[in-house]
Order: sequence, then structure tokens, then C-alpha cells
Amino acid sequence: MVSENKISHLIAPSHSCLYIVFSILIAQMAYIFVITGGSFKALVIAQGIFIIGTNLIFIFKIHELNFSIYNLSVWFILGIIIFLNIIINIGNYSEINDEYRFAAAHMGAILGAAFVVQWAAENLEIKVLLEVLAWTVAPLIFYAFILGAYILIEKDRFFPLGIHPNWWGELAFGFVVCSLALRKKSIKIIFITFGIFLMYLVQSRGALLAAIMTIVVQYFFNLRPFDKSSITRMIFTCLIIFLITVICFFVGWLMPIIVFLEENILFLKDPLRGLGTGLTNRLEGWIHAKEIFYENPIFGQGIDTLGDVHNGFLRMAAEGGIIFIGVIVILIVSSMIDAWKKRNDIIFSILFGIIAYFFTYPRMLNLNIVGIIFLITLFKWKQSMAFEKSKYDKAKKEDENKIIKNLQ
Repeated sequence: MVSENKISHLIAPSHSCLYIVFSILIAQMAYIFVITGGSFKALVIAQGIFIIGTNLIFIFKIHELNFSIYNLSVWFILGIIIFLNIIINIGNYSEINDEYRFAAAHMGAILGAAFVVQWAAENLEIKVLLEVLAWTVAPLIFYAFILGAYILIEKDRFFPLGIHPNWWGELAFGFVVCSLALRKKSIKIIFITFGIFLMYLVQSRGALLAAIMTIVVQYFFNLRPFDKSSITRMIFTCLIIFLITVICFFVGWLMPIIVFLEENILFLKDPLRGLGTGLTNRLEGWIHAKEIFYENPIFGQGIDTLGDVHNGFLRMAAEGGIIFIGVIVILIVSSMIDAWKKRNDIIFSILFGIIAYFFTYPRMLNLNIVGIIFLITLFKWKQSMAFEKSKYDKAKKEDENKIIKNLQ
């Protein structure tokens, strides 16, 4: 017989205060960076507050927490690979700028955050954590949007509070991802709309496309044909999309839409950022990273040596070699398979979006909201409440059928 106490424990998440504290410690990195006008030193202090604060929570709660051998093993293997890479490539770092010390400190901070995330994966509910984080970051997103609303008319690129637009685009992408976990549909739509419009205002192309992909993947993930109604909805949705596309084509609306996407979303014809500039010289960086990888395929050139390469996968391959990028890819694929089996739509859709985002973003391992979310996806989270509830309902029905059969 299935224990109802067990499922009730799963439906009501334990450690409720941890969600709030954990989210505040993540969000304060963004708030401090904005308040200080984009100060790098202030950001480092904020990152230190996050790592120290979350690890202190871990120490004080250690007697109440569960641990996963798999997650601890992943964390340990990542640490070994990262620091072996830095040691092997120490000759490739600039001694003048102390680059290897920065790389070691940066990766040490990443591993500190990863350690916290691995125990969170075993003790917290992912959707609750992301929902609380969305509410925590929302005021900053709304404030930035209000400051830049006039740009919708002027069509210039928005630099909120003098901070680089791509930083805001990344923050908005993380906000949209977190908003997907909101339970109330109306609030979810409002939050996602503000996040999408902020990415449009700051003209963050990669973040905008990745956010849309994440939303679409989550929608279709939840249409998996478990029953007849799901199949009907999926067929109906596909037919509607097809019919709209056909109508737009014959009426002559399709080309204006394509032109709008090219000129106002992707900026492919922009003289400063379009294809004519090699996507702001990013193509040159991709070619350079590919050449370095071919020269150093096993161990790469050294972590944190190619900051200008705007492709996280190419950069990681060139910096860490096949060993480093191979482990990351294995973890991503493993997490996607695990999320699919557990019906964890959040992890599954986030991974799709983040993969798309990292094709245009230079840092896969970073200490900010998107970086923390990426670390979250690399570890195996406990099965979602909805999944456990469905298993409980199924088992309960089987028990009831057995009792009826025995009575007959």
C-alpha cells in the first residue's frame, strides 16, 4: 500500500525558509551590481556574500539535509577536472596580469556555488525555488522596463542605468526562465511579457531567442500524449500554426514578418552589429577558438583565457579541451534524460534554452542568475511533486482495484 503521509510530505516542501534566503542571496548579486553602477569590485563582494551565506545555511542545516552520492560525485569530478586544467595550462596564463590566479579564484567560487546547488537539488523543490527567485528579481526587471519604455518609440538600444545591455538581457532571460515555474497563469504571463520586452529594449538577440525557445519547449513538453485530449490539443495547435503561416504567405504578410525579425530582432542588416560586421566580429572569435581547440584538443589552452569568444561551447572546448567540454556535455545530456523520465518540464526546457543561449554567450560557468540556473540543471533533482503525486494516484488506484477484485 502507498503511504499517504509520504505524498503529503512531498506536496508540502520542507525547509520553506531556505527558498526565500537562497533566492535573496542569488538576487542580491544583481541588485548590488545595479546599485553600484556596474562595479566589478562590488559584484565580487556580492558573489562572496552568496557563497559564504549559502554555505553557512548548509552548515547550520546539515543535520536536517539529505545527500546524493551522484551529485557529490559530479561536484568532485568537476573540481578535479577544472583545477587539473589550470595546473596543466599554467604556462599559458599571463604572469603580468595574474590570469591564472584569477582563473583559480573564479573556478573556486564556481565550485563553491556548485556545492551549494548539489545539496539544494536533493533537499529543495526546483519549481518552488525558481518561483521565489522570480518574485525576488521582478522589481528590478520592472524598474528597468519602466526606465526604457520610451525606447519602444525611438527604437534605439537601451542602456539601463549605464550598464551594458547584454547584462540586462541575461538577467531578463534568467527572469523569464524562473517565471515559467509560477503557478498562477496570469502572473506568469505578465512576468514573461515584461522579461521579453526588456530583452527587446536592450536588443539582446541571443537571450531573446533562447527565452522564446525555452517557453515553446516547455509548452510542447507538457503536451506529451498521455491521453486523448493532449493529442487533440497538439494537433489543433499545429494546425492553427500551419493555417496562420499559410494565410500570412498568401495575403503577403509573411515577408514583412521576416523583414521585421531580420531588422528589428536579429539586426542582421545593422551596419554596426549585422552580418556585414561578422556579428560584431564574433565570427572571428569562433574561428579563433576552433583553431585553438585543434591545436590543444585534449586539455585546451586554459580556463578563462578566451573571454572574447561569444560561444560558450566553443570557448569551453578551446579552454578546457575535449575532457572538460565532454564532461559538461555528458552532464547536460544526462540531466535532460533524467528530467524527461521524471517529467520535470522546468529542467528539460531550461536546458534547451540555455544550450541555445550559450551558442551566443561567452561564459557557461559564471556566478550570476543564469550561471546558477545552469549549475542547477547539471545536478539531478528529486522527482517533482506532480510526478510523485501521479505515481501515488496510480498506485492508489491499483490498490483499490486489487481490493475490489479480492472482494469479488
